[in-house]
Amino acid sequence: MAQDARCASLYESVQTLRQRSKLLQARDAAFACASGACPKTLASDCSGWLGELEPAIPRVVFEARDERGSVLTDVSVSVDKKIVADRIDGRTIEIDPGEHSFRFRRSSGAFVEVKTVVIEGEKSRRVSATFPTGALPATGGVGTLPLIWGGVSVAGFGLGTTFGVLALQQKRELDREDCRPYCAPERGVSLSRQAAVSDIGFAVGLLAAVAAVSLYFVEKPKTKASRANKSTESRPNKVNEQSPRLWSPRISHACTEHRRGS
Repeated sequence: MAQDARCASLYESVQTLRQRSKLLQARDAAFACASGACPKTLASDCSGWLGELEPAIPRVVFEARDERGSVLTDVSVSVDKKIVADRIDGRTIEIDPGEHSFRFRRSSGAFVEVKTVVIEGEKSRRVSATFPTGALPATGGVGTLPLIWGGVSVAGFGLGTTFGVLALQQKRELDREDCRPYCAPERGVSLSRQAAVSDIGFAVGLLAAVAAVSLYFVEKPKTKASRANKSTESRPNKVNEQSPRLWSPRISHACTEHRRGS
């Protein structure tokens, strides 16, 4: 009884998954249903569907190049956020038909995203990506220059804060000693230098922060345009193939005959 229920479930799953364009899962279910453990009537139908599913499953092959046209192999590929290839080696992979998002990522972290529609029955469909010189790093789309100027800004503010604290401490010491105007000249020079370095540090930090923010907003539109150019949309001529509908009495009769024969 348990095996009959499993066979009936597999029989139904093949049809449901096929109608949802989940051809890879439908093939697995059809293969299990076509085994000798299921009633002959159901196994015969599943075997026939298995023969229809194999040629219907698309296969894609990946290709990546740089701007000069040189082939890149140090590229991993993920489909709909699931890694399917650690590097590009020219082999094809099976995929369900429909719209997919392909992300090509180099070992440096730069990536290019391509969106396209894979049509049922396509074989060796080429999905290509071209990496520009300023391909987006894996930091979520922030360019290199804003990051560099942001680092300079942090360093500038850090320098200004450090020497500002030192200058303030030295001034307090001189105030406590109340030695003016008879304090050692070098102590006054040291205080002036620390205050000057602090001012310079804050000025550099402020200017670098303005540069980082400006470059970020300048590069943001270019980033969106680059992604738009790398994404390709295509509409398939979809053939609506209706799978045979599940007929419950057929399954019930097949399971009954199978139990009698055993």
